[in-house]
Amino acid sequence: MIRNVQFLRFIAAAMVVFAHYPLFAVTELGANPSLLKLGGFGVDIFFVISGFIMLLILYPTSTSNTNTPAMSWSQFIKKRIYRVWPLYFVGTALVFIVASIINGSSISNDVEISRAYNSSKADIFLVLQSLTFSHAFIAPVLDVGWTLQFEFAFYITIALSLAIGIRKCDSLILAFSLILLRQAWPRLR
Repeated sequence: MIRNVQFLRFIAAAMVVFAHYPLFAVTELGANPSLLKLGGFGVDIFFVISGFIMLLILYPTSTSNTNTPAMSWSQFIKKRIYRVWPLYFVGTALVFIVASIINGSSISNDVEISRAYNSSKADIFLVLQSLTFSHAFIAPVLDVGWTLQFEFAFYITIALSLAIGIRKCDSLILAFSLILLRQAWPRLR
């Protein structure tokens, strides 16, 4: 089963890479632009897989008759932070360094890298907000970090559910899911 999930992750990653195909200036090779939109679906697949993996982490044995999670809320959130944040910190630091170098050089604004890593990326407050996932309305310094903002909101929801007790959260989770579905409905149609 895990092998199938890993294969699905590979397909989702390929969809995301293919969606970024235009960034590499190779759309002239005849790629159908409408197919490039599938990358968003690849991100959705990653989020679904993440939810599945969280269940496997919290309840590793399917033969167990207990509803007791394998770890506490604090252990869960610490493991998620230790797994994701160090690499994200290094990536964000590299973007900050590249932005600083580009700002001090004569690279013109029409070069792709100077557009992606401009002086706004070198703002220390944006860097701190990016590293703490504390601003959902501004793109993080490391552009791909937008997915981590949502992922960490998901992790915090799981940690709160563990702290309160998952069974006590059933109605709350259902209500929250319905609210999110209602908000997303116009974009889903």
